Amino acid sequence: MKFKNKISKLLTASAILVPTVFLASCQSTTRFDQVNDKKLVIAHTFKNNESRFLALKEIVDLWNNTENVKNEKVGFDRIELNGQFAPTYAQQGEALEKQLKVKNTNQLINLIFGYPTLAAVASQYNMSLNYSDFPELNQAIETTFPKNFLQESKEIAGLDPSKYWILPTLKSSRSLLINGPLFNYIVEEATKTGTRKATVKEEDKSWFENLDKEKTDSKYIKKVWGDYVPILVENGGLDGYVFSKNALDNYEDFFDLISRIRKSFPTKFTEEENKNKNQKFILGLDDIGNSMYSIAFANADADFKKFLFSLEKNNSPKNDSDTVIKYATFLDEKNSPRYQTGLKTFNQIDKLLKDGSLYFYGLVNGNPPSNLFLNDHHMLFAITTTSNYKQRFATPKEKINILEFKPNPKDPEKLKSELKNSVNVSSVPVFVAFSPTDEETKQNILFKFTSTDNQLEIPEASWWTQSETQQVNYSLNFKSFTVKKTTDNKLLVEEWDANSTQAKTHELQENSDFLNLINSLNSKENEETKGVWSAYFFNKNQDFKGGKLDDFTVFDNLHLSSSTNDKLAWITATKNVKHERVDKDKSLNENEIHFLIEPNKKDKNSAKKLVTFQGPGLIGIHSNNEEDLATANFLKWFITEKITFTYKEKEADTVSKTFEGTPNEYLAFRGNYLAPTNSNLISDINDKTKFPNNRLFKLLFETFKNVKDNPEKYAIFSEPAGALSGRLRTNITIAFQNYSNQIKTNPNATHDYDSYVRNLKNLFLPNKIQ
Repeated sequence: MKFKNKISKLLTASAILVPTVFLASCQSTTRFDQVNDKKLVIAHTFKNNESRFLALKEIVDLWNNTENVKNEKVGFDRIELNGQFAPTYAQQGEALEKQLKVKNTNQLINLIFGYPTLAAVASQYNMSLNYSDFPELNQAIETTFPKNFLQESKEIAGLDPSKYWILPTLKSSRSLLINGPLFNYIVEEATKTGTRKATVKEEDKSWFENLDKEKTDSKYIKKVWGDYVPILVENGGLDGYVFSKNALDNYEDFFDLISRIRKSFPTKFTEEENKNKNQKFILGLDDIGNSMYSIAFANADADFKKFLFSLEKNNSPKNDSDTVIKYATFLDEKNSPRYQTGLKTFNQIDKLLKDGSLYFYGLVNGNPPSNLFLNDHHMLFAITTTSNYKQRFATPKEKINILEFKPNPKDPEKLKSELKNSVNVSSVPVFVAFSPTDEETKQNILFKFTSTDNQLEIPEASWWTQSETQQVNYSLNFKSFTVKKTTDNKLLVEEWDANSTQAKTHELQENSDFLNLINSLNSKENEETKGVWSAYFFNKNQDFKGGKLDDFTVFDNLHLSSSTNDKLAWITATKNVKHERVDKDKSLNENEIHFLIEPNKKDKNSAKKLVTFQGPGLIGIHSNNEEDLATANFLKWFITEKITFTYKEKEADTVSKTFEGTPNEYLAFRGNYLAPTNSNLISDINDKTKFPNNRLFKLLFETFKNVKDNPEKYAIFSEPAGALSGRLRTNITIAFQNYSNQIKTNPNATHDYDSYVRNLKNLFLPNKIQ
């Protein structure tokens, strides 16, 4: 990495005075000091191949090369990254509390990228790091960020709302995704058929006309959705309905439109060849917990006092920090505004669930994301994060549709023998393919894999779950690489390079490009080799020293279900793989998807618009006086130092790009997030050196800019954080899954808010929700 500024000017961070007073809050006096090892540890959950991890590593390297750090000046400590503290955001709270509870002075952290609930967990042990104790850092925070984007610090149980406890870093919001061709089909059918016929609001005609300019997908969409059935508007249909863009900006009208569409297109889809079978939905929610909170905040008229839960003072508060969150109110106190908000929100979701309009993560076996249905025209709307732009539409190309696997012997020893006899592992480790389960197939997982050498590192680009001592079923995501034949008819996966002598061995990383391998083997020029090929994937580890592996531990340290063992196999490409072309007229393409901000009002008369403010921030944990000072010095540098970064979007790129801004802004930029700084929000959104160039990010930018410029019209929503917040959010999702299963298995029973609440409470047993 290169930096244009001179190192002496750029890297010298200004010192922050040691605070005269550390936080003395109402919590029990369990505060303790960590060992002063003169290094700061930042915990994160980023994968090593992610752009945001690479950017964070660059930032840390830069900090570690500042003059003050290299000279070991007091208050300027080196930084180490810890990606093992907790594997996911959901598990961070438990991991942090585990260390705080035993007062672990050696294995704690100084900073963590996570959500405000972590600050609430730390506050229970009086271990939250108060950024406002450091005057220069406090001032830097207030001058860097618009005031309304510092809201998270005001909604943390047990912490003074006038102080700062979290820095906004990797921020996003939520977007309404619209399948343009499908919506156009629905509108056209409803406006040409019926007694009174639907109409389009005059001022919105241009927007509706641009939903599907090419109109190439209508034949396939008609096959999926069937014929339109005219039903009068007063009877819940679309005959006489007025389509308007405003119906998409508030939940009352939005949910009303969804129900009308479901009633007007009742035909079930039965195309057997389609991987989604008869599954189709009007609305998809990848995170039902997030959605319940956003809908509830709108139903509460953006008033935290009527939201499901918020900070409340203890009965005899000792100070402004003496706050708690009473989660049980929206579940039990039927006369309270919180309960009424919860009841209304649940009933809105429940109606869509029961009439088959709603999909959420966990409703279908395999837990496919909403975009799987949206991209196949099996879904009209989805509400998702504003990040991950390229995952929001389909790319027309050939891809694998069905994989059939040749069965292998169930006997592990026989399998090991076959591997020994068929694969030469004297030079490179081998990954063996495993068949997916039925549930995994629905998630488009092509196969699972493991190494014949269980000491081999797992490829950075793969996804896996891992316990403390054992590897667990891995699924491999592929990236574009060529696949070459070796002299002994093995497959070698190599990075594409015009100069073949300099090609490097890599693992595949993207599903869509796996077909390059299959097509090359099935091409006419390879017809004479049919039956010879078996898909063994080689991944050369840089640390691998060669030498023959004497034993194969394919089954060792793997948790494989019996169904998976029954299907243990490797692929014979020419005989066992079927594939088809993804027709652009049967899928949602980039120019066919439309983005709006999520519905942000209760109804059309609501005064304020809510804006969801989500994504991890940077939270401090108390260590000791010297390291706390070093943490504050780093954070001030992180949000104020202007740097010109030089980077490559892809490792193989020959041309570098530049970014000018603070480390915080650079980190967000590389991760396709937005750091909501004053500097960013007065910049030109069309500046490609400063912002990602896509419509979804532009929507995020314009939304945050509107919040900054018109605070009286918008209400930032970030859920109030208590120590229980993370677990509650997870259990809300699980409770909806359980509730939907109960509807399926016992449709004649009563299923309502009371039964949902019982589901939720049961997940906390033997404890009670307080």
